[in-house]
Amino acid sequence: SLGLAPPPEGRIADVARERPNVYLGMTALAMAETYLIKRILGAVSADKLVFGSNAPSGIPLLSSGGLQRARLGERAEAMIFGETLGRIYGLESAIPAQKR
Repeated sequence: SLGLAPPPEGRIADVARERPNVYLGMTALAMAETYLIKRILGAVSADKLVFGSNAPSGIPLLSSGGLQRARLGERAEAMIFGETLGRIYGLESAIPAQKR
């Protein structure tokens, strides 16, 4: 190893795929890097990712913009921006049926 960080699609993605109760939080840094978002989505499905703005130290508008610039599609964005957390917390009834 040259001291480089392992790719995001490494062991952590394996753990998220293998365990139904493990999800990956997308931080502000990851959300700003569209190539990283696409690499992670190549390793796990969108329903295993949740949005995190790092607020108050992060700026939610900037980090959410990174996800939108990645152009993952309306369905993936809906899951990452809230549907997955709604499911985790048992708030499915708060999500309009047309968005599920």
